[in-house]
Amino acid sequence: MDANLKAEWITALRSGTYRQGCGVLKNLAGEFCCLGVLCEIAKIPNDGTQLLDEAGSTAGYDPLERYGVNNDHTNRLWRMNDCENKTFDDIADYIEQNL
Repeated sequence: MDANLKAEWITALRSGTYRQGCGVLKNLAGEFCCLGVLCEIAKIPNDGTQLLDEAGSTAGYDPLERYGVNNDHTNRLWRMNDCENKTFDDIADYIEQNL
């Protein structure tokens, strides 16, 4: 992963600027999944619920790959955020150590 983007993502997660939510990248209340924060700072277009390719499909498409976040990391990060109730600080620690 690009070191500058990684540092910016970690800083954003720890900043308190983004309220943590789950289930979608960003909800209507302005809450973000940890991956939604990455999309926001990297300016990755999304519809707020999932990442789509140009044809509107998610099949075989992982736009975070180009940013150094492979599918294994994506799955681990959303589980930490949505299923394990890890805080953004916990998730930032994981990113710091594993990406």
